[in-house]
Amino acid sequence: MAIITQNNEAYTLIDTSGQPFIVPAFDRLLKETYRTVVSHWVEQHQDLLWLHAAAIKRDERCLLLTGPWGAGKSTLTIGLLEQGWHYLSDDIVPFDPTTGCAHPFPVLPRKREVCSIGEIDLADAKKTPFPITEAQRVREPVPVTSMIFPIYNVKGETLWGGIERIEAVKVLIENCISFPLNEDKSIHALIALTMQLPLARLHYFDIAAALTLIHLREHGERRTS
Repeated sequence: MAIITQNNEAYTLIDTSGQPFIVPAFDRLLKETYRTVVSHWVEQHQDLLWLHAAAIKRDERCLLLTGPWGAGKSTLTIGLLEQGWHYLSDDIVPFDPTTGCAHPFPVLPRKREVCSIGEIDLADAKKTPFPITEAQRVREPVPVTSMIFPIYNVKGETLWGGIERIEAVKVLIENCISFPLNEDKSIHALIALTMQLPLARLHYFDIAAALTLIHLREHGERRTS
């Protein structure tokens, strides 16, 4: 249980470890509270891999978008939602290595507002909440069928690139929140994940072009699977 106290305009958050955090602003308090709640869930569910990723579903396809902050996962997720995909998570994905399923973790996604796309990096753009309807939400675990590692490049080309499995494992380790809790188990599970799924690196600047590439790739894999 976390404890929150207020002293004048500052807040103190005491998490489950008893460590106090002085938070000067309310929005920071919300972020720290969210971090504390997530940490608690991760500690209580160590059978799952907790990935900094997005997960979306369409028909029998479940796509995992994995990468660091600012890679453009939220932008692609929201774009795909607008094209009829369904939502599991945009920030944190609990993945069950035993079943190969991603579990819903439906924190409201946040859309980056870009006024002059030729001049601003997505990582610097202001983010606003993007509403999710009940019909768009996925409520049950879904088997992951493919994984994309996006990289947003300002004024770069939009194209597919290859990614070696060892590099994919490295990116997953760097973005595995639960990794410090059980490093050996996590490494084996992440290696197995990269062996089981088709992997691709997506370099993009043009959002519409990137969404088209994803649609064509997923549609092609569905027809050949």
